[in-house]
Amino acid sequence: MSSLRDILKYYGQNQWMLGMLVLCCVAVLFWTWKTRTSGMVRMCAILVLPSTLLLVLLLNPVSTHFAVALFHDTQVQRFLWIVPMTLIIAICIVLVLSRLRKGYMRAAVFTLVCCAVLFYANGFTRLRTTWQAYTDNWYKVPQVVVELCDDILQDDCERKTAVFPSPLNLWVRQYTGEIQLPFAWNTKEDTPEAEALYDLYGEVGTDPVNLDELARLAKEGGYTYIVLAEQGDYIGDLVENGYKEISRVHMYPERGDSAYYQAYILYRRE
Repeated sequence: MSSLRDILKYYGQNQWMLGMLVLCCVAVLFWTWKTRTSGMVRMCAILVLPSTLLLVLLLNPVSTHFAVALFHDTQVQRFLWIVPMTLIIAICIVLVLSRLRKGYMRAAVFTLVCCAVLFYANGFTRLRTTWQAYTDNWYKVPQVVVELCDDILQDDCERKTAVFPSPLNLWVRQYTGEIQLPFAWNTKEDTPEAEALYDLYGEVGTDPVNLDELARLAKEGGYTYIVLAEQGDYIGDLVENGYKEISRVHMYPERGDSAYYQAYILYRRE
């Protein structure tokens, strides 16, 4: 589940962009109030006011506690993708340039903005990548999910069915459609085993996970692979129930204790 701390930590990774968005929203609102032209009013009504309202609703402790806590952090972050951040910043830059009366001042500010954009875009590298339409991870799938999925796809077992813990299971189908899951998001396969697996392993709870029961349900449901966090509260043993460890993945441990930076073990049914 999400918390304000989780969301701010996520957006704190790009403080410059978030700060620019807030600053540009304030600037456009101020210019609209001062000029009251029809174009500015429409721009505020269509772009700025909805974006500002969305930020206020999702980035304050009160609404986060009551509304956002019902969703996973990835759902909230994707919901904020609808904020037209780049467009609002671009509009604000154009408004600033249009209010400069001297030609040399416009040229100087334009050059400064171009340099800032190129610096933020890592020179021409990111621009060239976008132009050539080459992006190796377009949906920003966490690297730990990529590695685990690749291990499953490269394994010689033909049946690619796996049980992933939350929140990793939220990303699997975005990375590949070749791996069948018993549950993801709020959807489950219409089988008794999938229902039982979701109740046992679908949400992070306070009770220890019974690995003997997890292995039994996975076998009965026909799931070949099980992904297990290395550090967790468990009883039982997957190995004793016919599952064998085939790989371990631990991506960016120095970045903190997030679920995406923990160590995971991939088991396969023998």
